[in-house]
Amino acid sequence: MTILLLPVSAAVAQEVYKGQIMVSGQHYSQKDSQLQVEMDINYEGLQIDTNESLTLTPYIQGVDRRLDLPSVLINGSREQKSYQRAETLGKGKTDTDAKTSALPVIVLRRDRMKVRDFSYKVEVPFQDWMTGSSLYVESQECGCNGKTAHTFQNRVSEDLRITRSRTSTIATDIDRKVLSWTDVLPAPAKTKTGRTHK
Repeated sequence: MTILLLPVSAAVAQEVYKGQIMVSGQHYSQKDSQLQVEMDINYEGLQIDTNESLTLTPYIQGVDRRLDLPSVLINGSREQKSYQRAETLGKGKTDTDAKTSALPVIVLRRDRMKVRDFSYKVEVPFQDWMTGSSLYVESQECGCNGKTAHTFQNRVSEDLRITRSRTSTIATDIDRKVLSWTDVLPAPAKTKTGRTHK
């Protein structure tokens, strides 16, 4: 599985997480046995406290199947420091009130001095049921500071139109590589509470 994070350009967008996050530029293509999913995500309007976080998990939803794609964790500035400290001291373990069971592979910091948009690109093994399926983004609050954690699910594309390419240099096996980008950190090791995906 390959994931890319790149700067984005403006485009018509779908609202996610109470209208605070915008998703645009959705594109789907098949190369050999791999499905490429692309979208632009802008979290300029995200309103979370400095010691809170939000996990975004895109997923493909079929009639009776769901495939979760790699998650993106957005931390407030203080929560980011706690996350980095847990990474250093716990060797991948997070705090007891940590994030969600779906461990992220991308970690971003919500910083007023940073650009708050990026392009999300991922490749997963293609399966026939994905044709005509829908793409959703699940937003899960951390439940920090004694607050109740809520989960929001927003559809950003339906009846996926998948284009096919004749050639590809992408390996057929899943390769979890994350290319370097500003504020990208390695994901923690999967714990016993980690979600198992179909």
